[in-house]
Amino acid sequence: MKTLLNQNLKMKIFAVIFAFFMWIYVMAEVDPIIIRDIDSVPINITNMQELELLELTPEYGTDLNVRVSLRGRRSILNAQITKGIKTEGLINNPKEGQNILVVDLKDVDSNVEYTLYPSDKQINLEKKMVIRKSVSVVQTGTLPEGYEIKEIKSNPASMYIEGPKSLVDSITTLMTTLDVSNYDKDFSKKLQVIPVDRDNQEVKGVSINQDTVFVHAIVVKAKTVPIVLDIPSSENDELKLSGYTIDPPEVVIKGKANVIDSIKEIKTEKVELLQLVENPNLKVKLVMPTGVETQTPEITLKSSMEKVISKEFNISKERIQISGNGQLPDISDNPDISDFIAVKITTTDKIMDTISENDIRVYIKMQEYENNPARVPIHVEVDEEVESIETTPLYLNLEG
Repeated sequence: MKTLLNQNLKMKIFAVIFAFFMWIYVMAEVDPIIIRDIDSVPINITNMQELELLELTPEYGTDLNVRVSLRGRRSILNAQITKGIKTEGLINNPKEGQNILVVDLKDVDSNVEYTLYPSDKQINLEKKMVIRKSVSVVQTGTLPEGYEIKEIKSNPASMYIEGPKSLVDSITTLMTTLDVSNYDKDFSKKLQVIPVDRDNQEVKGVSINQDTVFVHAIVVKAKTVPIVLDIPSSENDELKLSGYTIDPPEVVIKGKANVIDSIKEIKTEKVELLQLVENPNLKVKLVMPTGVETQTPEITLKSSMEKVISKEFNISKERIQISGNGQLPDISDNPDISDFIAVKITTTDKIMDTISENDIRVYIKMQEYENNPARVPIHVEVDEEVESIETTPLYLNLEG
């Protein structure tokens, strides 16, 4: 009986040992201990609110990730990974400049061993900065010929930018691009804006209070037209405008197409002769119609003035000529006709110097001698261009 009991005990011990090794075998083959490395696990900074109060923020480009190495049973690791690998980091006594971020895992199964690479991470904190920058619109494309952009407005005209001081300080403007191709009238567009530096390169790592603007473009038509001098007739009989030049002779005008198409010329303000006597290089403003603009608001009027004089010539009645066919009474022997015809010529002093008595032709027209007796007008001609010619008498009383 005792021998039988001893044999049973040995069998039971053997069974327990066998079962233990079988369990080890099964666990090793079916649910082994494994090591799993997980890269780029994001770090959740737990005292971010404290950083916000201190107006601190991690330097742009800071690597806020760690590599996690896990060790444990396959089933447990799979369950943990499915649940999620969460890290948390703490910056003790945060300050501007270099700080230590202490990293640890959160909500990890007690049967899982882990190692963080690195567990302490150096991090540079910068002051957070908010600044207002204007929006700059860059124009691209080509308008139809004869059209151009007069003005571009954006709404809003400026925006707030927030981010690390080093990045915010590098921003020169908020840029957007407007394609104006083929527009011949005003138009509006909604456009994206990006912060750029002095090289027009995008600055990343900052936030804008809104990333779109409404841009309105005013389109005008441009045309070149001649300038016309407005100089009224002068009551000054002693002066004459002998010549002038307008500099520039043409002007570029801009406005709405229907207005510009109706304009053929642009006049100057009225100019009096006395103004030109006082200043032969006179600045004169242009008169712009309503809705028309120009970048040349005035011109230079270069003028030359001449003195106007009068001179009287006595022409013998024997020199009176007859124009036309027919027979007139003898003028030279007529005692009722004065021996001389007084011819008064008014012209510039330069022209007057070229006129002599022999250059003056006095005549009467045969067709005006229809009756007998007749009162026939006296006509005078000279080769030069003159202001006026007067004769005394004006008529000849002829009786044949």
